[in-house]
Amino acid sequence: MQRASVQTSQSRSDEEGTLPQHARDSVQSIVELKSQHARGATRGDRFAERLVSTLGRPAFLGSVLVFVAVWIIGNVSAPSMHLSVVDAPPFYWLQGAVSLTALCLTILVLSTQRRLDRLAEERAQLTLQVALVNEQKLAKVIALLEELRSDHPEIADRHDPQAAAMAEPTDPQSVLDAIRESSDNDPSGNF
Repeated sequence: MQRASVQTSQSRSDEEGTLPQHARDSVQSIVELKSQHARGATRGDRFAERLVSTLGRPAFLGSVLVFVAVWIIGNVSAPSMHLSVVDAPPFYWLQGAVSLTALCLTILVLSTQRRLDRLAEERAQLTLQVALVNEQKLAKVIALLEELRSDHPEIADRHDPQAAAMAEPTDPQSVLDAIRESSDNDPSGNF
């Protein structure tokens, strides 16, 4: 009876094109995390992100290559057209401009990456917290199932060491210590 009611509510929400409440809550949490991150951005951060987004496109690479080609061709062919050479080979001005552009782009990319790393760290912490809460919930469910099995008169009572071990919540610090210890013993240095 209860299963039919769950299927009916799921099909209703599928027909209406809406998500179940728990899914909407999850989406809202993600939107809020991104919104908080965006609110924490300074004007400089937003400018750098827009600039890196624009300059990180293939069209920018194409325009740089066209500019360099025009610069070189123009300076090499200028004497034949009776024009003065702006930057004779080996094109010191062009080299300086390209080096300065590369330096500026590197700084912009690093500053943008630093901000994105903070968002990734927040997401990783959130994922870890959710995983720890889920592990505690699963341990409780296993403990309740074991209790139900031992209390139910029609089910033979037996000791299940694996279920008993799984019913105990895991200590995150001991897991972290075990990971560190095993990575210290791994000659490749991989986790």
